[in-house]
Amino acid sequence: MDGATIGITAARRADEQASIVRALGGVPVIGSSIDCDQPAGDELVEAQLAAAMDAAPQFVIVMTGIGARHTLAVAERTGHERALRALLEDVSVVARGAKARNTMRRLGVRVDLLADPPSSAGLRLLLEDLPVRGRPVLVICSGPGDDPIVAELRSAGAVVHTIHPYAIDLPADAEPAIALAQMARDGAIDAITFTSANAVNGLMAAMERSGLDVAHPHPSVLVAAVGPVTRDALLAHGWRVDVEPDTPRMGAMYQALAARLHDAGGTVHNTSSPTGSTD
Repeated sequence: MDGATIGITAARRADEQASIVRALGGVPVIGSSIDCDQPAGDELVEAQLAAAMDAAPQFVIVMTGIGARHTLAVAERTGHERALRALLEDVSVVARGAKARNTMRRLGVRVDLLADPPSSAGLRLLLEDLPVRGRPVLVICSGPGDDPIVAELRSAGAVVHTIHPYAIDLPADAEPAIALAQMARDGAIDAITFTSANAVNGLMAAMERSGLDVAHPHPSVLVAAVGPVTRDALLAHGWRVDVEPDTPRMGAMYQALAARLHDAGGTVHNTSSPTGSTD
C-alpha cells in the first residue's frame, strides 16, 4: 500500500484490520460506524428461544460466535440451558465460519457442518444439499435483522425460526465515524473499507444524525466492500464500489485493495485517525 491511508469502518475486528493494513504498508484510520456487541434484552431473546425450541428444529445455523455465546448465556440466565443443550445434541448444527464453529466448541456444542468458504455464499452452497423443505430450521442471526440466508431458506421451503441475540447500534461516540466520512468526502484518505452491511448502514445513519451529507466519496477515494451483501448495501445508498475480492473474506479484500492501489500508483494522504491515533 506504500503508505496509503486506509479508512476502517468496522468495530469488532477493527484492530485486526488495522494490523493487516500496516503489514501491507498502509496507514490505518479507524472510524467504527457500529457498536455490534450490545446484547439484546433477555426477555426478547428468551421469547425467541422458547418459540424456536417449541418448533423442534432439525437444523440449527449459527451465523456468528458472539451470537451463539449470547444465546447460551441468556438460556443459562433464564433456565433454558439444559433444554437448549439437549436440542443441540439432537440436531445438525451448521456454522457459517470458523469463528462460529470454534465458539460453539468452546461452549461444549458439537458442530456438524462448516460453510466453505466461510461466507453467505458458502453457507448457501452447503444448504443446497440439506433436506430443509418442510422442516423447521433455527437461525441464530448476526444482528437485530434477519440475515439474507433466512429468506433463502424460506424460499427453499424451510420453516425458519430466528433468534437475534445481540443488537447493533451506533457507537456511543460516533465522532470518529463522522470524521472518517468527512475524510472520504474530501479525498483526505486513499480508501475506505466496509466488512459488513451493518457498517455501511451505521455510517450512513451516523452522517444523517450529525447532519453531514456525503452523497458520494471523493473520486480519488477507493471504496472497498468485503462481499456482495456489503456491496449491495453501499450501492443502495448511492455509493460506488471500486474493490471487491473474488472470495468474500477480510484478508482477501485488503489484498485486492493493495493490488488496486499499487496498480493505480495513487496519491498518498498522510493524516491521523479521527481518534487521534492510527489504532
